[in-house]
Amino acid sequence: ALNVYEELLAEKDEKEVRLQKARILGWARKYRKATLEYERILRQWPDETIEMEMKAKRFYWDNRVKHAIAAYQDLIRKSPDNVEAMFDLSQIYSYQSMWEEAIGEYEKILDTTPDHFRAKEGLEKARLISGRPVLTSGYEFFKAHSGSRDVDIHKNVFASLFYVPLGMHAGMELGYNFVRRTFRDFHALTENHARVAFHYRNNPAWSAGGFFNLITYHTSVAPVYEFGGRFAFRTFDIGQMILSAEQLRLENNSDVIRRRTMRDDFKVRQDLDLTKRWKAGADYTFTYLTDHNYRNEVAGDTLFYLTLEPRAFYVKYRYAFRDFQRRDDFYFAPHNFSLHTISARWRHFLNKEEVFFGANDLYYEAGYDFSMDSTGIISHQVLGSLCWDITKRLQIKGEGQYTHATTKIYEDVAAKGSAKYYF
Repeated sequence: ALNVYEELLAEKDEKEVRLQKARILGWARKYRKATLEYERILRQWPDETIEMEMKAKRFYWDNRVKHAIAAYQDLIRKSPDNVEAMFDLSQIYSYQSMWEEAIGEYEKILDTTPDHFRAKEGLEKARLISGRPVLTSGYEFFKAHSGSRDVDIHKNVFASLFYVPLGMHAGMELGYNFVRRTFRDFHALTENHARVAFHYRNNPAWSAGGFFNLITYHTSVAPVYEFGGRFAFRTFDIGQMILSAEQLRLENNSDVIRRRTMRDDFKVRQDLDLTKRWKAGADYTFTYLTDHNYRNEVAGDTLFYLTLEPRAFYVKYRYAFRDFQRRDDFYFAPHNFSLHTISARWRHFLNKEEVFFGANDLYYEAGYDFSMDSTGIISHQVLGSLCWDITKRLQIKGEGQYTHATTKIYEDVAAKGSAKYYF
């Protein structure tokens, strides 16, 4: 398409042709070139609506969600036949789970342009997610081997999660997991996990949710209850703050399961969208354990996209410092423990069409993590996944990872397969 528009512009430099070229550059994730093209148009043909479109798109590209929504709404009021702006706005609504607004915007597009295939795809997907229950079922295998710690684990999980939308803003989860695990000193531990959760979204401003889990064992271990809540809100339209409180069990060895050791986590995290390519975040977690130990953890991370979708590659660095009140080897509670992690990820979309909300995605992902802790232990992790939307209603996904540490401290293998179906 870019070649065609270049040929047309070589014959005659026209505003509408150059405008379409700028839009195509934006869809191709070539944001700097798209901006330069808009600026060139404005120098040659000053136009208020084109300037408004450029500003709205720049908010959109930089993930300034509230500013982008307001800018697109102003533009559409000024230029009600601007289908490009209407579709951009529908995408923002969709990715923010603002289903009522997204469906309304898709319908407006199709009233204006009945053969807009991306709007058709987006409308179908938005209606499915907002109005249809979805079942996710899968199998997970995990094996952890340690040469120096008593944390050898073999775990098999058969998982099912049923999500029921409760209107355009809320939803409920009902889940059941059958878990079979074996420790070196505690064989054939069978568990039943039941889950109920509720979510409410008032995006882009805020969202909230809570959950309750019941875990029972086919042994003399008494049942365990887990519960928690989460509240998230946008901060100055440059990111999101998340506040959460959860009570969860420890499960990394047989001793903490027998003792029914629980932890209360109180966490605050701030995520920042510094630019389209550069993200950053920081978090603090206070943990109180049932054996009266407690932990403070401070962490920060930064991420940079070297390339964007459909061939996205990013690198990430994370630092975490963890300090327990007292040392406890049963659940790995050292004093003054810190961890540096460098990650690299490659995600390649193989879609027949473009990457947009509503498209049937087919992508694979590959990654590598390098970690070094304050004790000098270095670990390497490789991982990969494949996700395929076979139809709008059916998605399958497979994941796997392998972790190895120096001095044979530990070695982990994990694999997971799942299928998601909208009824």
